[in-house]
Amino acid sequence: GPEEEYKVTELDKRVYAIFNASCVRCHGDTKQDGGLALVKGGALQLVDLVDRVEIYDRVLGVGLEARGKAKMPKGGTLSDNDVESLRLWMVQESDRLKNGGK
Repeated sequence: GPEEEYKVTELDKRVYAIFNASCVRCHGDTKQDGGLALVKGGALQLVDLVDRVEIYDRVLGVGLEARGKAKMPKGGTLSDNDVESLRLWMVQESDRLKNGGK
């Protein structure tokens, strides 16, 4: 049958606020550093699990030097609460995929 419409969660809304506050300057409509747009046209982009894992790693800042990667956001740090929201957002997508995309 037709693919079910993605249901926006409260967590998605929280992550959207984080991205709008800290990430859109480099990952939005005008710039997409690393080819990554997190928000476009005022909407949260449905970032896949691989990118969600990378986003979490980048804001956490663990093991990046060995991969030649920079901590995000550039010139700043997210609060522990924001980092936890991004971890949960990663887990949410993992769980959704385990449930056959629902």
